[in-house]
Amino acid sequence: MLEALLILSVIKSALIIAYFMHLKFEKALMRWMLVISVTGCFVIMYFFFFPDAGRILRLGVR
Repeated sequence: MLEALLILSVIKSALIIAYFMHLKFEKALMRWMLVISVTGCFVIMYFFFFPDAGRILRLGVR
């Protein structure tokens, strides 16, 4: 159920970005800049948050 909700929320956010922010009608360069910056943010979040998640799994929750 969680996976389905996450997929639906990603689709909803893509539609909001495309139509309400008028990104659908922008040049391709603007769309690629948005995709690259969001991907970069996810990579940075991965390196900051996942080591802590691994530590919790190894040591347990106290």
